[in-house]
Amino acid sequence: MSFQTPYRESPTTNGMQAFVGESQALPRTNEFQAFANMLRRRKWILIVVMLFGGANAFAYASLQKNVYQASALMRVDTASGAGISYSDQINASIALAKTFVVEITNGGFIQQAAKSLKTTPGNIGSRVSASVVTDAPLIRIQVTGATPKAARTLAQSYANYSVAAIKAQYIAGSKEQVGALQFQSDALTNRIHRLVVRQGAASDAQVADQIAALRNSRTQLAQQIAIALADGGRQSASVRLAAPATGGGTPISPRLSFDVILGLLVGLLAGVLLAWVRDQLDRSIHDLDEVEQGTRHPVLATVPLVRDHLDANNGVLANAYDVLRVSAGIVAGGGASRAQVVAITSAREGEGKSSTVIGLGRSLVRSGRRVLLIDADLRRAGLTHQLEMVRQHGLTEVLRDGSDLGSAIVAGYDDMPDVLPAGEGDSSPPTLLDSLAFEEMLDRVRQRYDTIVIDTPPSRQIADGIVIASKCDAVILVVRLGLVRRDDLSAIVARLASPSFRLLGEVVYGAGDEREYGYS
Repeated sequence: MSFQTPYRESPTTNGMQAFVGESQALPRTNEFQAFANMLRRRKWILIVVMLFGGANAFAYASLQKNVYQASALMRVDTASGAGISYSDQINASIALAKTFVVEITNGGFIQQAAKSLKTTPGNIGSRVSASVVTDAPLIRIQVTGATPKAARTLAQSYANYSVAAIKAQYIAGSKEQVGALQFQSDALTNRIHRLVVRQGAASDAQVADQIAALRNSRTQLAQQIAIALADGGRQSASVRLAAPATGGGTPISPRLSFDVILGLLVGLLAGVLLAWVRDQLDRSIHDLDEVEQGTRHPVLATVPLVRDHLDANNGVLANAYDVLRVSAGIVAGGGASRAQVVAITSAREGEGKSSTVIGLGRSLVRSGRRVLLIDADLRRAGLTHQLEMVRQHGLTEVLRDGSDLGSAIVAGYDDMPDVLPAGEGDSSPPTLLDSLAFEEMLDRVRQRYDTIVIDTPPSRQIADGIVIASKCDAVILVVRLGLVRRDDLSAIVARLASPSFRLLGEVVYGAGDEREYGYS
């Protein structure tokens, strides 16, 4: 009996895909899923780098000295006048405040302030900043310090000095303007005196007119002097301290919680980048799309990674191998010849060949077939070790010594099929497997069993598996995600591309954990 499904489905690839879609949805990946899968594969890189970033941030913040902040407010008011609206006055005051901010934070002003406050310009320049409060004619002076008191003291001192310095500048400017006007007035007075002397010597109407004009000019200068003195007083009063320095008792730096969170976020971003780079350098296959693209054959079933692949009560495993039995039967039924003898192979060791042989054999037994499992891996005997049949005569003795085949086969029980162990092993497995005795043995078991499933060695670099596959009706390739490399898969597919082989498809291990495979 061959790999034939009892279901009445069209023996085509489309029929296989439809049936597999009903029995067990094989996950496919889009770009977001591929990225999420990459992060899951590289989760330890993310965790380690993120924790490293958080730990460094914690250590850095812990070593920093506490920095406190205090602030003082200065108010700026321009003189009001006739025809000037309140909003225009506020806007003018804000513009003037911006001018003052530039002035009280420039280098020359800071040097003068440092001299007055008996400190260094570097100490002030690194600790003092100023800005205009939004939509208000207020200047906020912010100062940092090693203690709350030190910050408040410097903020208050710098604000007081700034107010006094601005007032002094206005008064000095007013005095300078008044002095210039007074100089012009004194010059006019001297000229008037000389003309008066000339007028006394000889009456002259023209001189009298000049004296009158000069006196008029001197009167205008006197008015300008009065206005300058008044403006100086008003301008010096345009800036004042609006609120004394205040500051909290909580340091603004270091912010331990913020720094640690920031360190974790930076570490996370760095971890994602490092994980992506590591994934790009990784030549292993990690998803089903890569398997199908690399083999150009369908994925027959996916099998979760579980601790015990011999657990008869694991419904998830049973369902996975039932899907393999049905889907492989449909594909096999589409060919011209029967697939009675099937070789299970892989590119590398440890991908799950022996577990697949056992799981598929048990599924076939449950479907009513007579099944024989053959351990043809005469080097490692993985199937024999899993079934604890070591030190029993088996395939090696049948082929090499002509031992009785019937006595070498171990009878099955419950849903376990009959098994032909590997035996004691041989120094030249390819010679035994590529022999007439092996072909005759296969002919004999074909007559007794519906299906024969053969466990072969990895076929990437060892010839045994290819020799065995050439004598079988079909081959199923086992692929374990994260273990097999792209070049390994390409090499074994190239070997199986010959017309001598009939590759049915792949069994993929590790496409998800046991919880992702639905109900059992």
